Amino acid sequence: MSGFLGVGKTTFLNKYIPALPGKTVIIENEFGEVRLDEELFGGDISVRELYAGCLCCSLTMGFRDTISEIARSIKPDRIVIEPSGVGQLSDIVNVCMKAKIQEELPISITKLITIVDLDDYELAAKNFGRFYLDQIEQAGLLLLSNLDMGDESKKQRLLQTLKGTNPKALIYENDWRQLDTTVLLKLISQTENYKER
Repeated sequence: MSGFLGVGKTTFLNKYIPALPGKTVIIENEFGEVRLDEELFGGDISVRELYAGCLCCSLTMGFRDTISEIARSIKPDRIVIEPSGVGQLSDIVNVCMKAKIQEELPISITKLITIVDLDDYELAAKNFGRFYLDQIEQAGLLLLSNLDMGDESKKQRLLQTLKGTNPKALIYENDWRQLDTTVLLKLISQTENYKER
């Protein structure tokens, strides 16, 4: 689950995580002040926070060790990763794949979800280029925030740009925050799983 700072990743997880069956571990690596609301979560959900850098660069070994430790000791049904907004999704995938292969972990990468601030898209793409676009290109599901820009033609133009950037992604073109949790889970289940290359 990725997206730049302030797009709504934590809001998404606070809505999504409590609805999941089984045991879930969340690895959180965010620089913002808003944290996951653990009071919403039951006893089968725990949060691990990694600090001092981005998962895909300075914390790579620590991140791999964390995944290995969680997979072997906790044996959750899933690990949900919320990288810093400045992390490239492809780097996160690569670290997970290396952990799987080198540590011989019984894990697989499934849903790659990115939240895009539609109103800020052009500025972010211009200022951060490939670094920013990587999160969009790698995603299986694109959720949009700040849709209410007051310019329908601009909105449609940006949606077409996103579709051109990642034609394989499922793009939910309305406000995902308004979705009933059951509908959100169904939308995510319709998203193709990551295919190992």
